Amino acid sequence: MTEPSAPSRSTLLSTASSVLAGYNAWSIPAILAPRSATCTQEILPHTLRIPSMNNDEYATYFAPSLPVFRNFTVKAHETIVDEEARKVVMLASSTAETDIGPYSNEYVLVIKMGRDGRQAEKVIEWVDSGYAIKYFGKLRQAADTKNKETESSSGEQKL
Repeated sequence: MTEPSAPSRSTLLSTASSVLAGYNAWSIPAILAPRSATCTQEILPHTLRIPSMNNDEYATYFAPSLPVFRNFTVKAHETIVDEEARKVVMLASSTAETDIGPYSNEYVLVIKMGRDGRQAEKVIEWVDSGYAIKYFGKLRQAADTKNKETESSSGEQKL
């Protein structure tokens, strides 16, 4: 029996573009649409201590980010395609708006496709962890301050 041929470069690029388009649509169904039912997501480096996730776990992990970021846009700056390995590697960046101001980050995405190249089987996302840790810390601090202000104003007694 002969081994099936590798998916075409254009098929792999189309699938990888669909992965980015899902994030640009900024909804969980759109983000998961180009992924197989068994797709896994890894967010690296390991120092972030984020475990590998299946689609359901990733949706649960990622969903709280949706209302925090507005006008989220990710774009690829450089793309490398390995047809035999069914992988696309992208150097990418994102921008968005949040309640504390502009957000931007840089990524290396490694997207491993299934046999026909039409669905992502594995997404590995390397983030600028230093920036992410600092920015998400500021977001948490702003949310905590907002929550305390809401609690104190709702706890005031009326005379």
